Amino acid sequence: MKQTFTERQRNIISYLLKGPATTEKLAHSLGVNRRTVLRELPQLSEKLEAFGVKLERRAGAGLRIWGEEHALSHLEQEMKNAPDSSKLTPEERRHLILLSLLEQKQPVKLYAFARRFNVTEATISYDLDKIEEELWDYDIRLIRRPGLGIKLEGAESSLRRLILDLFYKNFQEEHLLRILKDNVSGGEMLKNDTPPTGAKVIPWEYVLKFIDGRMVMQIEKILDEVLKSSNFPLADSSYAGLLVHIALAMDRLKDKDAITMDKGLLLNLKKTREFKLAREIARSLEKHFELTIPEEEMGYITMHLLGAKLRIDGGLDEFFMIDHREATEAAHRILKQAGEELKVELLKDRRILEGLAVHLKPAISRLKLGMEIRNPLLSQLKQNYPEIMQVARKAGKTLEDIFHVRVPESEIGYIAMHIGAALENKTERHSIKALLVCASGIGSARMLASRVQKELPELVVQNVVSLGEVKQTLEKYPFVDMVLSTVPLELDRIPVLRVSPLLTESEIMRIKEFLKSKDLANSYEKTVPPGENTKHPVRDIPENKFNGASTVFELLEDFMLVQDLEAENTALFVKKIAAHIGSRVEVISPEKIAEDLLARQNVAGCGVPGERLAVLHARSSGVKKPFLGVFRLKKSIAMETMDGKTEEVDVALVMLLPSSPLPEEREIMGTISAAIIEDPDLPGLFLKGSGEEIIKALIKVFKK
Repeated sequence: MKQTFTERQRNIISYLLKGPATTEKLAHSLGVNRRTVLRELPQLSEKLEAFGVKLERRAGAGLRIWGEEHALSHLEQEMKNAPDSSKLTPEERRHLILLSLLEQKQPVKLYAFARRFNVTEATISYDLDKIEEELWDYDIRLIRRPGLGIKLEGAESSLRRLILDLFYKNFQEEHLLRILKDNVSGGEMLKNDTPPTGAKVIPWEYVLKFIDGRMVMQIEKILDEVLKSSNFPLADSSYAGLLVHIALAMDRLKDKDAITMDKGLLLNLKKTREFKLAREIARSLEKHFELTIPEEEMGYITMHLLGAKLRIDGGLDEFFMIDHREATEAAHRILKQAGEELKVELLKDRRILEGLAVHLKPAISRLKLGMEIRNPLLSQLKQNYPEIMQVARKAGKTLEDIFHVRVPESEIGYIAMHIGAALENKTERHSIKALLVCASGIGSARMLASRVQKELPELVVQNVVSLGEVKQTLEKYPFVDMVLSTVPLELDRIPVLRVSPLLTESEIMRIKEFLKSKDLANSYEKTVPPGENTKHPVRDIPENKFNGASTVFELLEDFMLVQDLEAENTALFVKKIAAHIGSRVEVISPEKIAEDLLARQNVAGCGVPGERLAVLHARSSGVKKPFLGVFRLKKSIAMETMDGKTEEVDVALVMLLPSSPLPEEREIMGTISAAIIEDPDLPGLFLKGSGEEIIKALIKVFKK
């Protein structure tokens, strides 16, 4: 197995490669005490033996590294290949400083960080100021004592939350789990030094300082047995999150780092079915690892299980839930307060109020449970929208007063997004009208619509149509300013821009430049020409209901999940999909289904970049009614993506409409397409989720 060295171990090796040194000298060089160095030596000695090198202690001379010349040369090269700390960004450096402080029980000297990262002590001091600001959200104090050093002080629950948040900012749950398992088994990821998808800042070996990979394998076995016997299924991300949480907890318990919990919260948790399951998990862990797990730890395991339940079906026991009325009243107060701060009226649009209420209901439940809320857009929001974030912070105080919970900055970020959406809605009268076009009008254009709403708020999407409907639609909307198309299209009087369904950064810039050059923003006035439909097909979809409820029911009733299809290429894959559909659903012609899907694929790529997912959609005379299914390959195949590249695909979401679909049928399929972009968990469910999990997720999409 490939040996991995921690940052401190690398520093010790680099120092000793220059010559022998005492533990006192090493401790002084590293800015730690002598005991810290001594604790590193047994594991370091074991790792060095894999290189054919020995770590020797000699009386009077201290420590030295010795071995054959080629072995020492190999080790030296390994040290040179280590990450260059001088190339770190300030954010990366602060993450690593935080992890070092979390790892250490003893204070660390300022000059030790300065030497390690090749920066001045003034730079480290500034980093610590920034870190101190971040720690307020965790109730953790940064202690700086001249002459003694720097350390962290806080509740064990806060320290654990910070550790996991730092990991999850750099690795997704599944990738974190993979790192731990591969370190034990010597898997390909670590052998090849290939960082997992999603890795940003932290070298993966830092994870191994806090969580024992061997313990993870043992915990996984116990967890699988208990969950299976209790018939408590978990989605992959929830399972990975629970497993990592337990592994960190067990590692901290070994070091006597006990956690505490509010007695009232623990009492309520003990009334749930999930607590009984958590106790069963804890008893199995106690037996295997020969340690005692307190009830507070069981409480935190319960919170993870409840969080998984909240993700799957939105259901929690009544003492953790708030009703819709409470959520709506809270949303009303937030928007009223924000409007007063910003000197604008934000309460006239019922959709904005409902949207915030729908968000608050599960969010407050999570906060009542003390569960973490992650917001991957937080840093971007703080940087780009400081005024709205400040208004949202005041709204957060309102929530704290109403529900007696602590509102973290991650949730404040989500509130800011809803306030921003309300502001955007107010300025819509200065917007530009656009028509979105794709080959079928089902998938690609709705994905594009979702991206346009997020990235180009100055554009109002008049409609989402197929190539064959453009002429008819322009008669209905004669005052459209521009057309965005995912397929080749030329029009006489209206400018057309060709874009990919995912709307890349360069395409966004091109559209903005085009708008400036045409000066459309200044010439546009919010008027409704005679005969034009004032409904906005993307933004005016009714809240919490669908016109085509019966269509949704039929679609889910006929939903199909097929595993392990064998196909060497796209054409064969599509033909097998069509054959499966024809064998289980009443259709007119499987052959025609295959023909229409392939024809659509030939117009533009259907792969979703980075998701190993293809969205195969078409209107087909081969079907009598809409069809929805997920088809998984036994072995991945290469397919063209929506941005024109080629990637490996493991699964296809198939959406079919009759040749002349009803408006509500198109709306339903388009909503699914948009959800693939808006819901980061959905592609993963198509890839690995059960049929039941996928259907539950789709029902949530339709309810929004």
